[in-house]
Amino acid sequence: MAMSLRNVIQDAGVALAAAKNHATELAEVGITTEDVGRVETLITTLTEKDFQHKESQSHVVRLTTEQNLLIGRSQFIIGKIQSAAKAQFFRNKNVLTEFHIGKEKDKTVADVLNELGYMKGLMGTYASQLTARGIKEADLTELNACHTELQKKDREQENAKRLQVQLGAERNVALAELKDAVALIRQSAKTYFRRNKTILNEFKSILKARKPKAPDTPPPPENA
Repeated sequence: MAMSLRNVIQDAGVALAAAKNHATELAEVGITTEDVGRVETLITTLTEKDFQHKESQSHVVRLTTEQNLLIGRSQFIIGKIQSAAKAQFFRNKNVLTEFHIGKEKDKTVADVLNELGYMKGLMGTYASQLTARGIKEADLTELNACHTELQKKDREQENAKRLQVQLGAERNVALAELKDAVALIRQSAKTYFRRNKTILNEFKSILKARKPKAPDTPPPPENA
């Protein structure tokens, strides 16, 4: 966002303090205690929603890190199985192709999950041959564990991403509502205190007004 939420909240606090100090006068131009209380409530809501959104962002980052570690584990066990297959079937190109020898490593979660499932099937088909080349029951256990854990982590991350989007939307709604509530109070103050600049300054925004973007100036024509 172009303007930090912290600044927006501080600015709303300025308007809120001024509105409380001059509640009696503002009541004459339609500002009720509910209008003032709404600003206070929205400040709290926006602060909470922003905190929750930032927490959700951090959670997604943590899950991504954990997911990447699982992908690394998965690629290692797949590579170990492929290495054993290369030793056992080095003269059989068809079988080597079955084991995806020479294929670039899968990087996306979906592709890695597919490859883990595929390798589980090959482990069953070529169990005795792979065992002869050092693949043990513990390797099959690791393959299954990687598949299960990566599926679970992927679901967790997708849920976390959806929550992040939801919390971001809720924060944006609270921000828009707060801006509207503050604008109502400031406009009402301008109406009542239009001849009193000293009091109007109490309601003055601390946010810097955006400068309009200067139009692009075409380059001067070159001399012929």
